[in-house]
Amino acid sequence: ENVVDLLHQKMVKLSAEVQGFLQCAACLGASFDVETIEIVWQHKKMTYVDSSEAETGTEELLMTLVEENYLENTEKNEYWWIHDNIQQAASSLIEEESLASFRRSIGEILYRELSENKLEASLFEVA
Repeated sequence: ENVVDLLHQKMVKLSAEVQGFLQCAACLGASFDVETIEIVWQHKKMTYVDSSEAETGTEELLMTLVEENYLENTEKNEYWWIHDNIQQAASSLIEEESLASFRRSIGEILYRELSENKLEASLFEVA
């Protein structure tokens, strides 16, 4: 087994909510800011969380991933994957046959929701 497989096995033991959040974050690239993941998560979380369950806030989910040593953060509210293998393992949580449509849906969310300046800066993630 390789590192990505071991990380994947560890990630599937996390709650469905944390796994879903990892999947969304993985599609945003090597780094992302709180505003961007917040926009994506607000649209995608109902896929992973029953509305009757208590929802964990974006900041709390980010802190969980920092504590798990998956992400690091800066003072500018930016987060990046500690290693590209971690991002790859998080991405592997998405069913392979659904990956393209999942990424497309995130691109569509960002295209609709980001401001023009932010959209220009995030063009690679949106495309």
